Amino acid sequence: MRSEWAEIYSKLNSDIDSYTKDILLLNNENDKLLQLTSSKPNNLALTKKLGKRELECSALWDTIRDLYKGHSNPIDKSSLSKLFQV
Repeated sequence: MRSEWAEIYSKLNSDIDSYTKDILLLNNENDKLLQLTSSKPNNLALTKKLGKRELECSALWDTIRDLYKGHSNPIDKSSLSKLFQV
């Protein structure tokens, strides 16, 4: 029984690490898009792409929040705090 829980916990941590990396990559791309849109404010394609990325980041945060709510302590809050500093 304990090994099953350890396996579940390990999988959750792995998923969280993956989501964290995805969020960081998306945030970096958002920054690049923001720089492009500020230099070309009328570029509709870049604005749409930025909106799409923001929705993806939001969805990943929702997933992490759901993982956290579903378990007693699956997330190291200190590792995620730097991601909230967008």
